[in-house]
Amino acid sequence: MQKILDFTAKNFSTVFLSAIFLLSLLNPVFKKYDYGAEYPMILAFALIFVCVAIYEFRQKKERSLWEILFVLIFLGAVAMSFVFSQMRNTGFSEVLAFFTAFSMYLLFAHRKGETLRQVLHIVAFGTVIAVFWGYLQYLLMPETRMFGPFMNLFYHANEWPNAFALFLIMAWPVFVLLYGKKWSFRESLLLGFVLSAVLLTFSRGALIVLLGQFLIFAIYFARRVSLKKLGAAFLVLIVAVGMFFGVNNIKSQRQEILDVGEKLRFANEESVTSKVERMDFWLGAIQLIKEKPLFGWGPFSFRQAYNPIQKTLLGSSDHPHNIFLKIGAENGLVALAAFFGFLISIFVIVLKRFKILSGVKKDEVFILGVAISGAFAHNLIDYNLNFWVNLMLLFALMAFLRSLVAFKVYKVKKTFSNMMLFIIIAVFAAYEAGILFMSESIDKDFLSRSFYPRNYYLEQAEKAVSYNRAIVLIDRHLAKAPIDSEGYFLKGKLVCEAKQNEICEENLRKAISLNPKNNLNYYLEYYRHFESGEILMILPLIEQYFEFAEKNVHFTAYTKNVEAAAEISDIMMRYLPAKERSELEKKKEKMLNKVAEIRAKKLF
Repeated sequence: MQKILDFTAKNFSTVFLSAIFLLSLLNPVFKKYDYGAEYPMILAFALIFVCVAIYEFRQKKERSLWEILFVLIFLGAVAMSFVFSQMRNTGFSEVLAFFTAFSMYLLFAHRKGETLRQVLHIVAFGTVIAVFWGYLQYLLMPETRMFGPFMNLFYHANEWPNAFALFLIMAWPVFVLLYGKKWSFRESLLLGFVLSAVLLTFSRGALIVLLGQFLIFAIYFARRVSLKKLGAAFLVLIVAVGMFFGVNNIKSQRQEILDVGEKLRFANEESVTSKVERMDFWLGAIQLIKEKPLFGWGPFSFRQAYNPIQKTLLGSSDHPHNIFLKIGAENGLVALAAFFGFLISIFVIVLKRFKILSGVKKDEVFILGVAISGAFAHNLIDYNLNFWVNLMLLFALMAFLRSLVAFKVYKVKKTFSNMMLFIIIAVFAAYEAGILFMSESIDKDFLSRSFYPRNYYLEQAEKAVSYNRAIVLIDRHLAKAPIDSEGYFLKGKLVCEAKQNEICEENLRKAISLNPKNNLNYYLEYYRHFESGEILMILPLIEQYFEFAEKNVHFTAYTKNVEAAAEISDIMMRYLPAKERSELEKKKEKMLNKVAEIRAKKLF
């Protein structure tokens, strides 16, 4: 026990970062900090990280004015975007995540040290465990894509294969960096095992990035190629492809699998929908940037800001599937410019110093560059840095890369100003942790004092006995989230029950206008109170929804939209001729039967 304590004291930063990484990666519940599931993880990281900062401040560092300046401008712009946010009830977790990730970078990037190198061994270990988990999940569950530990055990629709693919894109080069010098048969098998998981996520974006990474590796190491290295690379490829087809053959004996050809050709319904929606998200994000260019719509506001201009049914998203468009739309052009400046400053320094590095360090810098560029390439067509383990790994890789070219290191005085950023983060984290603890153990009302109340006011309004109290709570929610359709919908329901028809119609119409193509319950509630032939205007929407539900597009078969669509169609039939009424009835029954079949297949 004493030896463990002595080791922890001597390697505090390594132990802390490794523990947080493994816990973030391998737990099956605390995922996605933007929705709050992973919020406790970030609070814990931020609270303990100030101790790491104090511990690590003894190290000598290189002065890097431009990087620090761009980081401070970016974080300042993110903070301002939260202050002026249209969704202040949900954005704070993202603010805290960005602050902690950048603070980790600043602490380790400009000094020499082995902390991050040691952490990379834990990254490799955790990756193997995650892939093994992924194989068990893929073989035993009916899902057609591997997602490993990127899931929420208690919500069956919450499975994120693309997030797992991004993690693997960053993690697999770590094996080359750590074991490249002593590559053997065992390392080839291990890397092939990891790369097979990338294929089994069926992420086209990840596959394209992976091929690009292979090509870059081939060009860089072409002059040093040997039969042994070619054999090792060939073995890795054989293992990865062999395991991919082998496990799919086993799974196909009992369960449905994806058609690889259709997936690659964008020929199936999901692929076509995904391609069209991404284009819509990108164009929508550009439109949102034009509307609020300075500080954007606020952290984690894209879904609500985009919904009114959404093009396709159910084609909504928490982000525009592009990291730079996300920052521009949510945090504004000031933050986007600072982020570009930060990345360019790193690139310029690494490029200038690369030629004077030793051969081994050159290879390490190159390999890390491949992992980091792969992450950004993947985030040009998707965004999965809203998982703390992905964000943490990306910034750890960037910090390690930068530390390898840190030459002119100086002793930095331990002044209050040097610690200011870490102290600010710790203070906010301590406050939020206290609020979270008291809300869970004493009284839920403590959430009213949080910077991150989420839907607290709406939940309390639904429970309120007094009508006036409920309205007050909803208005407080809308003051923080004036573009949230849910607030107007709940208010509309309450005032409808109170027979205030004019206010009822106003709020329900507002909810529909803010979110016209995702929640059919808005239409159902409106036409329950204001039934008329006008309902036939949304007949094409309902018929399209029937098709989407049958194919379970965006997991819609598991939502309450199914029952809402069925009830809306019943109301419509009162205004349709007999023949059209019969056709709509058949479409409804077909949809309900298919949905029942889909729901019955779910294991949890």
